[in-house]
Amino acid sequence: MNVTVPSIDVPGPSDRGLNLFFGGADRASSSASQLIDISDLASTIDAGQGRFNLSGWLGGYSTDEDSASLNITFLDQANQSLGIANIASPTATQRNNTTGLFLRSTDGFVPVGTRQINVLLNANYARGRVNDAYADNLSLVITKVPEPSISGLLLVGTSCLMVCKLRRNNQIFH
Repeated sequence: MNVTVPSIDVPGPSDRGLNLFFGGADRASSSASQLIDISDLASTIDAGQGRFNLSGWLGGYSTDEDSASLNITFLDQANQSLGIANIASPTATQRNNTTGLFLRSTDGFVPVGTRQINVLLNANYARGRVNDAYADNLSLVITKVPEPSISGLLLVGTSCLMVCKLRRNNQIFH
């Protein structure tokens, strides 16, 4: 079966196709997964300083409602879920019924106690001759958020005191 994937003249990343996933040449939904061990980041994560960014170019074909989603599940040492995050492709209407890939992202803090992250890509078939859910340039990045400096904390504390003092003074004069 001849399958059409996003060409260079439709919305998408400039390096499209180097790591392109598509749903498949049949009418079934499909998936791919990866379990990532991040136990070497435990001290950063358990200090509440682990921040994640999940991103990818997700899309579909023309008016087809096939969709891609990228889901991550944060797991503790006993493989219990501590939280989830996900991104999803735009609907055909959101894509203006055009074929293409669109940048989606989300970020947040890695839950304390996380030791593994399960990454799951779903390509969900809705209609059409093939599963035209597309995903390219998928990325999960974990960074360490620096602790606030003492001078920064002093500035915040001083500002709060000034606001409280001004509020109290305003109450006296009213």
